[in-house]
Amino acid sequence: MAALAEQYDPHQVLLVGEVMKLVFSAAMMKVDDSPSDAAVFATMWQRLTFLTLRSAKMFILALIYGVMNVLSYFAIKRVDAAVFTVCAQLKILTTAFFAVTILRKPVSSAKWRALLQLVLGCVLVTVPQLHNGGVAANPEGARSEAAFVAGLVAVIVEVSLS
Repeated sequence: MAALAEQYDPHQVLLVGEVMKLVFSAAMMKVDDSPSDAAVFATMWQRLTFLTLRSAKMFILALIYGVMNVLSYFAIKRVDAAVFTVCAQLKILTTAFFAVTILRKPVSSAKWRALLQLVLGCVLVTVPQLHNGGVAANPEGARSEAAFVAGLVAVIVEVSLS
């Protein structure tokens, strides 16, 4: 039996977290005296509106961040914590891949060998889980290999987005 048996909706957890960030940011804007372009506005509402309109480019990144959070919750329900943690380390590999393909940054052969070892470690942790039915038993006691694979794909997509 788990230590915490409360039921929660991951979407509500994410929403509450984001609202808390917004409230904290607004409070920091209120008490911050450092110079900024928004300081010329008299009311807090005018400052928030100004900053929101100037930050429109960040909305796409915020949307990607939200998708990553949802994928993390989806994945952690379907794969063991060990598998999730090891596969989440693949973001180092995706960062190297995108640095080479998009930024044309060279990566040394020693670094590629280290990245290969990282991938092999992920495979060594993941493959036995596939043979054991994938995920820890859910409350009904059922194990699903398809759920494990879906969780694994969610981790890989989340890692690629990060």
